[in-house]
Amino acid sequence: MERAKEGTPVGSAAVPAMEMLMGLTEDLRDDAEAQYADKYADYFKRKKDGKDGSTLTKTALQWFREQWRSPTGRLKVVPGKEALRRLRERVATEYGVTLTESRIIDAMRPDEIPDDLKSLLSQLDEYRRLAVTAKSAAS
Repeated sequence: MERAKEGTPVGSAAVPAMEMLMGLTEDLRDDAEAQYADKYADYFKRKKDGKDGSTLTKTALQWFREQWRSPTGRLKVVPGKEALRRLRERVATEYGVTLTESRIIDAMRPDEIPDDLKSLLSQLDEYRRLAVTAKSAAS
């Protein structure tokens, strides 16, 4: 985006972002899978639901592998900070564009933001407004 504005054409071999993310995250699978299976099994063992460890691990691995197959599912289970770091490096190297948090947020459309995140942000904003109002009233 920035290079195009500056007059430097972005190559016609541009890779779609999701395709790029799929490639960048492929070698994260083993670690993510092991962590997910471990956390899943720990959670249900603490709930004492009666299932043994191998059944819990099998269930976790089946669910994880199903998620990993699709781009949307993979983004649910891949370590987000590491995936974003890799994406930023690749975009900077290949396209000369720096992806900052502001640029990413500015490029998002409201329909791309999950409802639970919208709700959380709304609650935080309300809390912020109440805190400012309370502080102003105390002054």
